Order: sequence, then C-alpha cells, then structure tokens
Amino acid sequence: MNVRPETLRGPSPEELDLQQLRRESKLIETQLIEPDGILHGLADAKTTGPLEDDPRKIASVIIDDPDATEKRAPRADLLDKTQAETASKEIIKANSRQIIGLAERLGMRKLVNGERQPENIEAIDPRHAVFVVEGGANKSSIIRRGVAIKGMREVYRQNNEPLEEVDLSGKTLYQFGAAREIAPTKDKKGADGTTTKVPNPEYETIRSLAGEHLPEEGPFTEFTASVATALADGYRIRELGPVEGNNKLVTRVELTHETNPLLPKLVIIQPAAKGKFKDGLTALHSLESLESKQLVMATNGQYRRKDECIAPTWAKDNNVNMLQSIALGDEPGDTFTFKGGEIKTDPRPEAAYVNEFVILWYLAQRRLRDMPDASAADQPPQPQLPPQQAEAENADQQHAQELAHTMQRFVKGLFDVLGMIMNGAKTTDQRVVAEQKRLSTDPERLGAFIVGLFAIIVIAGNNKPASELRKSVSN
Repeated sequence: MNVRPETLRGPSPEELDLQQLRRESKLIETQLIEPDGILHGLADAKTTGPLEDDPRKIASVIIDDPDATEKRAPRADLLDKTQAETASKEIIKANSRQIIGLAERLGMRKLVNGERQPENIEAIDPRHAVFVVEGGANKSSIIRRGVAIKGMREVYRQNNEPLEEVDLSGKTLYQFGAAREIAPTKDKKGADGTTTKVPNPEYETIRSLAGEHLPEEGPFTEFTASVATALADGYRIRELGPVEGNNKLVTRVELTHETNPLLPKLVIIQPAAKGKFKDGLTALHSLESLESKQLVMATNGQYRRKDECIAPTWAKDNNVNMLQSIALGDEPGDTFTFKGGEIKTDPRPEAAYVNEFVILWYLAQRRLRDMPDASAADQPPQPQLPPQQAEAENADQQHAQELAHTMQRFVKGLFDVLGMIMNGAKTTDQRVVAEQKRLSTDPERLGAFIVGLFAIIVIAGNNKPASELRKSVSN
C-alpha cells in the first residue's frame, strides 16, 4: 500500500493555534450572545433598550469596535471605566470565579488554584528565537523585561541545575517604547459627565522608580520611561541615535549592564508610527529581519493571547514568513530583580480579564476573517451551546491539549535519555544516570524502551484518543 508522506504529517503549529483560536472565539462569543453570559450581562447593564442579536454589536457596547473607530482608549482608562460603573462591578463580583476560570482556559492566566503554571518554553526554538518586550510604562517596562530575561535563561540553559548561571551576553533583547506622552495629570470623567484633572498614577510610579534618569519636571514619553528604568537598573548606554535611511523608527538605544556581564544586550526602539505593538514589529523588522524567525514576546499575563494573535496577522499583512510566535507573561505574585532588590506583580482585578475577553474576540475575528475553517467546510452549522456546557466542552479540549503537551515533553525526554546512552554523554541528573545504567546493561529493557517509544509516536500521530495515550504511557 502506498502512503503519501503528507498523510503522515500532523497539523502544523500554526494550524493548531488557529484551531485553538476558533474554539476561544466561540467560547467568548457564547458569553456575548447568550442571555446568561457574563459579557452579555455587562453589555445589557450599559444600555437602556434591548440588545441586538449580533455579537459584534454587543461587544461594541463594552469596548469600541476597532473596525468602527480609529483609536481605542488606553488599557488603564478602560479598566478605570469598568471599575467605576456600579452595575459592571456588581456583575463582575457575582461572577468572579467564572471570569477567572475563563481567563485560565483562554491562556490569560497561569495561576491556577494558587499554583503558578509554567510558561510555554517548550515551544520556543533557540536557533530562531527573537525576544521582544512589548512597550509599556508604569512598572510594566521593568516587569516585562524581567519576564523576557527569565524566559531567555530557560531557553538557553545548558543543563537543569537550579543554580546554573546562564550566559546571555551574546544575545539581544529588544524592547519597544512609543512616543505616547505621560503627563503629571490626566483627565477623569465623573459620574455626572464632567471632566477634572487628577494626578496621573503612572507618572508618579515611574518617577518613584527612575526619577533620577528623567527630566526634572514636566511630561515624558513611554520610550524615555523605558530607557530610564533600564538605566536605574544598572544598564548603561553604549550607542544612541537613529538608523540612517530608516523611516520605520525614530531612534534606538543600545545598552549593556554595568555590573552583570551575563545579561543580554538591550536595544530599546521607538517606532516611527503610532507606537502600537504592530508598529514596534515593523520597526524591529527594519533593524533585524524577522523572516524565518520566531517571535518570543514578553508582556503581562492577560495579554499573552492578544500578542499571539497580533504577531501572525502582522506577518501576513507584511508578507513575512515567521515561525509560530510565543508570548510569555507574568502573574500576580511573580517577582523580578530591580536596583538590587525585588519588584512584584500586583494582584490583577477580574475587570482586566473581562476587557481582554472582548479585545481578544475582536482580534480573533480579524485573524480568522481570511482563513476559513477547512475542516468544518462540509459540516452543517452547529447550534450554540449554553455557556456552562460550552465551558465544560472547552475544558475537555484544554485537558486534551495539556495531555498532548505532556506527551511532547515525555517523548522529548525519552529521546534525550536514549541519545545520552547511545553517545555516552554524561549528566548529573540522577534519574537519567539510573536509566542509563539500566538500559546499557539490559538489552531487553532497551528493546522494550525503543518499541514503546515508537508505539507512542504512532498512536499520537494517528490522533488516537487521550485514554489510549494514557494507557500507552502506563504500559
């Protein structure tokens, strides 16, 4: 029997990501259109008349439709607005557990029952990774930089020793900083519709963290704030200025750490355009080609999926062929070094996740618009599931994904052990040492090891049920 090679190939990482994005989009859409959905309730509380039976119009009641408006309010303003509305606060408080559960399933939260879940380090290709810090001020410029450096240490470590010092001096970490102005005061709209000037918390926070590297008074930009926090943390400027003939960025600053030579070179970029994440990618691409590269993006935890949605859309719009992008994030309670001490991620309100549900749904529609689901082309339309049933079904799918990820790591571990045995490599991992000894002295065990390994691969490759995979592992 002749078997075509393409029939043995499983779905690509991008295809798997698109499948996941479709499920996430449907899950959020259920919350928008079903009367007992959280997002439907929030939209209903904001309007006096009945809601239209259109998820996009319902979503636009909560957050402006990006296809209908050129500019969306900053995240901090959206959060302030949601938390200031009495009806919204009551709905969010009553559905707190459900909101957190949905955030976990959408990859916006990796703090489950108080236990920090690992980032998706296994999906990063060290040979092609380009690490990028999403632009931000407040504490974000420091925390996101810390997220990236933690990720780089995991990717480029040579062994699994917990105290291993990873040398990143030959690596480059990029950080975006927009021209967005951060002023001493900001406008705040009261319940009666009037606007008053109030102290800007973002301005005060950055001043407290890196004031010695900022102008003595007056406003500064997000780019300036990012450079200032880097200088406060021990980095020193090695090169400064625009790139000749480059109209994609205003300027860039190259820095290296003064006292820790193991840290990567830091390049902070100010894009020439509006300063959105995609503008940062355009500016970066003008400095270092992203063709055939893998973006690894450091951001806040609730923005992981947002960035993983924006990056491939940018690549498609700019005809750049990239590997599957990966976003790393922080979680409440995470700590990062700063100025010889520690800085911690604050608790994250449920309202922050609620806004991101809607924004992710918008981004998913944009990305999926030109990518029809081929697997569902011949299938009749399926009825919309009630929210609780949809959540249960998504939880099953999430479990299957987690099992597949565990299997991937398990098979990789088996190959590592087998490779060490065949090559005579040395290791300090006592479990690996013990297995080396058993397999090198017991031919039958080695044969069973190899047969079992290929049995797992065959079963996984033929998309057998999770129960059969578990049975194979136990055997």
